[in-house]
This record gives sequence, C-alpha cells and structure tokens, in this order.
Amino acid sequence: MRSSCRFCATLVLALSVALCGCGKAVETNDGSQAREVEEVSTETAEPLAEEEPEKDAEEPAETDAVTTTEYACITVTMPSRYEEMGRALIEYEQALRLEYAYNGDRVLLAEVDWDERAAIPYEIKEERWDVGKVTYQDSVADAVMHVPYVDADGKTFYGGLEVDGAVLAPEYYLGLSPIEIRSWLHTNVGEIPVSAREDGLSTRTIEFYGVWAYASKDLGEAIAFANDARGSGFDAEVFLTTDWENLNPEPWFVVSLGCAQTEAAAVGILENALYLPAGGYDDAYIKFSGAYVG
Repeated sequence: MRSSCRFCATLVLALSVALCGCGKAVETNDGSQAREVEEVSTETAEPLAEEEPEKDAEEPAETDAVTTTEYACITVTMPSRYEEMGRALIEYEQALRLEYAYNGDRVLLAEVDWDERAAIPYEIKEERWDVGKVTYQDSVADAVMHVPYVDADGKTFYGGLEVDGAVLAPEYYLGLSPIEIRSWLHTNVGEIPVSAREDGLSTRTIEFYGVWAYASKDLGEAIAFANDARGSGFDAEVFLTTDWENLNPEPWFVVSLGCAQTEAAAVGILENALYLPAGGYDDAYIKFSGAYVG
C-alpha cells in the first residue's frame, strides 16, 4: 500500500391449476414409451377423381403472457395464468416465498433466501437450487432456492427420513418442476455500487474484503487517489480506518480499489491492479475490514 506519510421480500403465490393427460403412449422393447400411431399402407393408392382442397394450417398458439414483478434484488417473470388464478404477495426479510393456497391453508412450494439461510439446509427434506448473486443493502450475497419434498399426503417430513413415493412439493401440487420455477427468477447485477458521503468517505457499513492501495492522514489526498483509480476502471472508495474493526486503530484515510464479499472476488480485483499496464498499484494487498464500528 502506498502512503503519503447478505424475502426483501417474500413471494406468496396462490395458484390453482388443472392437469390433463396428453396422447396415448405404448411401451417399447426397451421399456421406454412412445406415442402410438396408425399404420399407413405402403401400397400405391388410386388417384382421386377430384382432389379435396387443402385445409389451412392451424395458427400456432399464442405465447403465454407473463407478469413481471420487481423485488429488492430479484425480478420474477411468471406466466400470467398463475396471476389470473389468484395470487397473494407478502414480503419477508431477505426471502421470497412461493406458496399455494390449498384447503384453506398455505403450502410452501419453494423459498429463495439470500441471508445466512441460503447456506444452511432446512430441517425438512429438500433440494437446493442456485439462483445467483444478488445485491442487497450495499452487499453482495448468494441466493439459493429451497424446494421441499412431500409425502403421499402432501406433507413435508424431516430431512433425515427416507419416504417412499416422496416428490417435490411444486410437482405434487401443481405439476411444476423446480427448473420452471427457477426460470422465473432473475437476479440483479450482483455488484456493490460505489457510494460516498458528502465528505467523500464511503457510505458502506457492511463488512467486506478490501484491496488496499493507499493511505494518508489527509482526506483530500485519499479522495484524489480514489478518483484517479476510478478513472482506471476500479470501484475505489475511501475509508477511515477507525470505523472498521479489523483496520488500523490509528486514524488513517485509506483507499480500497474495490470491495468484495468473498476473498476470491477480491483476488480478481487485485490481479487486475497488479497487471494494469500503467502500473501504480504494485503494493496493493487484500485485507478483511471486519465489522463496521464507526
């Protein structure tokens, strides 16, 4: 370093859907199924005295309309038919829930979490699906979709049990696969925006891995260095060390070339700094900020 001296919102969807069978299937020699078709004679047919007019081809079915709803860090694009069947929305802290109204009760079909619950399996039997990184309250976090299993009666059960005939809840109640539900979810960019107070210090209050490149007792000098770094493509921010638990207890104004939620992401920022053609950041290094105490 140079020196001059993790619903949000929760999604509650009340849906009802009628499922119908389609086509007749027959079993093949290898045990798979294929659609049964009528035999067609291979004999040459006599020409018709008068050909029948060709029927107009059927118009393709219209693409399903969708309803788009934006939340704190996830946009949901869901087929409108579910909206028309009835839906209720309830927001929770850093979670988005998909529920189904059934017999006067609400059944959990899936939940997306982007706080500590994202990394912790539920007590009930479930599958977990990666949704992607989200930005929430100036912090980047991983979002995960939890999809519970249910038994033959549609009830969830303890994760340590093995239950015959268990299926995923959205498939049991609505014939929906987790893949389809996952396709409705679109995360925001997943980058921490640069934001500064009127005095030039960062507004950040969430702990992070910094890529530290400059320190000064003069705030103006630190701000100037950060501005130059932004001109080189870095999301540089200025901090006061005494505002952070893991930084120098002596007051210094320091500049981080970027702020990351994982050490691996910070390594990427550092590599860009070290290989910058113009140089200038050869002594930059990574250090965790610790909690905000300012």
